[in-house]
Amino acid sequence: MAILENDVFIDRYFVAEAAPGASSLASITDDEQSPLMIERAYGRGRSVMLTTAVDPADGPNSRWNNLSNESQIGWPFIALAEGLTLHLARSTESVYNLTAGEDMILELEPTAEPRNFRLKRPEFQQSRLTLPGGEGTLIIGDVHAPGQYELAGLETANPVRAGFSVNPASAESDLDRLGEPQLVELLGEGNFQVARSIEELDANIRMADLGREVFPIVLLLAIVAFLGEHLVANRFYEVDAEAGSPAVIRSGLEGRPAVPVAGPPDGTPPPSATPAASGRRETARAPS
Repeated sequence: MAILENDVFIDRYFVAEAAPGASSLASITDDEQSPLMIERAYGRGRSVMLTTAVDPADGPNSRWNNLSNESQIGWPFIALAEGLTLHLARSTESVYNLTAGEDMILELEPTAEPRNFRLKRPEFQQSRLTLPGGEGTLIIGDVHAPGQYELAGLETANPVRAGFSVNPASAESDLDRLGEPQLVELLGEGNFQVARSIEELDANIRMADLGREVFPIVLLLAIVAFLGEHLVANRFYEVDAEAGSPAVIRSGLEGRPAVPVAGPPDGTPPPSATPAASGRRETARAPS
C-alpha cells in the first residue's frame, strides 16, 4: 500500500471499527486513522472488508475514490487487487524463496491416504518424502545447499507440483571487515596475525617462509660465555710469581716454624739434594 499513499484520494468512506478477532490492514490518513481494510480469519479462510467503494462509478457524485481511475492510478490498482487475492487465498503464507538453513513449509490439501513426493535437489540429487494421511502441512527441513528445488507427487492422483529456491546466508555476502573480537571467536587466540598495510603483510610472509634470524642471538650468547669464563678464571686462579723469585709452597701449616731436614754430620747435603753432574756420559764395553 505504500506505493498508493501519495496517489490515492478517498472522498467518502464508512466509519468502522475492527471487531474482536479482526485486524486493520490499512487505514485512512484522517484525524481518527479510520480503518480502510479490515481482515478477519474464519477457519482456514479469510475475509477482507473495504470501507470505501472500488467500483468505477461515473459522475462527480458517484465516485468515492480514484482507485479504479486508470488515468490517475493505473497498474498499482491491479497490483493491489492481485496481492489482496493471494492474501485471501493464503498463497502468501508459503514462502518459496528461502535462506539456507530455513525450513520449507508447504500447505497442501489433506487427504485420507498417505502421499509420496520426490524432491529434486541441486547437483542432480533426489530424495523421497512422505506426507501421512490426514495432514496438509509438508515440512522440508534439510534444505541447506543453495540452488533450485522441485517437488512432484509420485501418485497419478496426486498432481502436486511446486518449486522453491534456497539462497546462501546473507552473512556470506557481508563484505565488512572483521574486527579482532570476531577473529578470536572464529580462529582462536594467537592463531592469526593482523596486517594493516602491504609492508606488514610482506614482512609477515617473509618471516613465515624464512624464519627469524638467530645469528645476533647466538653471537650474544658467545659473548656472554666468553665474559663469564674470563670472570671465573680471574676469580679462582692467581697470578704466578715473577720469574727468578723463590717459589712459595702454600699449605695448611702456614704461620708455623719450618722444620729442618736432617742430614750427615759433616754438612754434606742429602743425596736427593745433590745436583746431577752435567756433561756427557761415556760407557765402556765389558771385556769378554
